[in-house]
Amino acid sequence: MTWPRHQLTGRKMLTGQASGPVPTPAAYGGQGTVTMTERPPRAVREFPIGFESSAGVAGGATASISVLPQVVYRGERLALTATIATQFDIQDIKVGKDSQLAVSGQLPGECFSNVSIGVRMVLDTAEPGVQIVLNVINTTSATTATFKAVLYGTVVD
Repeated sequence: MTWPRHQLTGRKMLTGQASGPVPTPAAYGGQGTVTMTERPPRAVREFPIGFESSAGVAGGATASISVLPQVVYRGERLALTATIATQFDIQDIKVGKDSQLAVSGQLPGECFSNVSIGVRMVLDTAEPGVQIVLNVINTTSATTATFKAVLYGTVVD
């Protein structure tokens, strides 16, 4: 797995200009200087994140399901359980405020069935605390169903 260089730089630590006679440790470049230290990633691992509606989604209704990763996370494959893939469409996938779809519109849930092949994506990287949101719609007319899905992705530690 290779990531673009700007996503592999790891966490950065910025030490600022001291205002007044505040001593700055020598490890940070001495008094009154600003330095940037890059820490390379220690591990790149694959992890799943689960999405589940808190209550059943009524027929024709929409739901917005969000998760809040606590690590640097980039989603790569969305998988819906085969039992509900025919009942739901994906209206949007967002990382933070940004949609991850090339155009607006609904995508059939069957395209993201857990048995689908060739449905790998490269979503934006979510920094810790940035929400990942799935907007879904129950396409059945009368059935209430619980939405469940897994987003498989990569964590940089």
